[in-house]
Order: sequence, then C-alpha cells, then structure tokens
Amino acid sequence: MLGALSGFAGGLLAPWLVDYMDDPVVTLVVVLLNVLLGLLVGVLYTIYGTVLEPWRLRLGGARRMSRREEEFLLPILHECGQRMGLPNLPRLLVDDGRVPNAFAYTRHIVVQRGLLLEFEYDREAVAGVLSHELAHWHNADGVAGLFVRGVALPLYIAHRAATLVLRIFDNSIVRFLAISVAWPVLVSVRYFIVPLQSMSARTAEYRADQGAVLAGHRDGLRLVLGRLRRSVDGSRNGWDEVICASHPPTELRLEALEREGVDYPLVPARR
Repeated sequence: MLGALSGFAGGLLAPWLVDYMDDPVVTLVVVLLNVLLGLLVGVLYTIYGTVLEPWRLRLGGARRMSRREEEFLLPILHECGQRMGLPNLPRLLVDDGRVPNAFAYTRHIVVQRGLLLEFEYDREAVAGVLSHELAHWHNADGVAGLFVRGVALPLYIAHRAATLVLRIFDNSIVRFLAISVAWPVLVSVRYFIVPLQSMSARTAEYRADQGAVLAGHRDGLRLVLGRLRRSVDGSRNGWDEVICASHPPTELRLEALEREGVDYPLVPARR
C-alpha cells in the first residue's frame, strides 16, 4: 500500500521535480503550455462535435420529422420557446427508439418515439420534456460537454481502454495486469474527476427543470419524472464514465418543482 501511494504521488510530481526543479521559469512555461494545449484540444473537439453533429446524429438513428410529427411537435416547441423568451430554436429530430428519452445537443433536440408512445402523445408531458431540453440547449450544456470531453480526451481514451479490457476478459491474470497498469487512471476518474463533474451536472439538471416552470409546463415535467422515476435525458454514453455523472435523485427534482402550498402525494395518479 505504501509503495502504491508513493508511486502514485511520484508519477504526478517526479517529472516536475526532476526535470524542471533547477529552473522555475522553465517549469512555469511548461505548465502554461500544457494548459494552453488542453484548452486548444477542447476548442478543436468542440468545433468538430458541432460541425459534424447532424452526421453523427443520423448515424445514431435520428431522422427528420414526418409531416404528422411536425404538426404535433413543432407547435409545442415554438410555444415553449416563446414562453421562455428564446430568440431562436434548435432543429428538432426524432429517433425511433422505444426508450422514453429526449436529449439536447449543440444544434439539435432529439425526441425518441418511446417518449411519445409511453405518454400516448400527451401534449403537456411532451411540452414539459421539450422545455427542459430547450433550457439545456439555451444554457449551452451540450457545448460545455463537448469542450470538457476534448480537454479530457487522453484520460478518456486510457480509461476506456482499461474498462474494455476488464469487461471483455474474464481471465484473472489479464484483469490483474490491467488493473496493475491502469489503476491510477481508474482511481483518478472514479474518485476525483466524476465527483467534480457530478456537482456541475446536477446543477445543470435543476436549472433545466426550471425551464419547464418558465414555459408553464411544470406539471408536464412532473408527470414524466414521476412515472419514469429517472431522467428523461438520453444523451449518456461512454464519455460519461469519465467526464459526467448521473442526474440528481428524481424525488429531489420533483420536490424542487412543487408549487408552494400544494399537497403532492408520494404516489402520483396515473393519467
């Protein structure tokens, strides 16, 4: 244990102490260059993700709306945007997946048909979800996510490689070797990176929930959260193991959406 801890600390500090200890100016320059390089990669990755977003969404199964879907969804989207005071709106796409989800990106909002089917095209429920996603889009949460992913790119690649090895191979020797090599990355992600991102992610969810309140669809979002008992954001992927965390507890989100003076039962009535 002592060797593991000292090795971890040495891996972090040794390059700076050994190579640059004699010249503080060089140390400062190297630190600044590393920071600038991280920021540059983050910006480039954000540009890449934004420009290629339509192509990536199509590959993921998103499609344009049919005429009937437009007649149902677009008036709701425009009404929510108007009530929220948004000067422009993202493009709305549909995914034929049966999981009741929706998610906001940098230039698009994608609604899965599973959400429409689960709530039988209930206008208030759909409006609650769309206003929540509009708040995510307006607050540029998708842009922020891309930027952090770019900055964390080396860490993400190392973490993904280690977790894939642990998931694929059932051999105890291979797993031991993988953990022996990658444990600094696994520990850093699990106990440092994810907790830090958790605070920001939870704040963004509470803020997006208030978008439904602002648009006048508080009850619609509460209906969705109360029935699903989980988040309606479906944009979780492998990146989130490194740079994102789970949403806040649904019960606390429901509590934050309550009107003052109104008694809300723990078990909501099914509509």
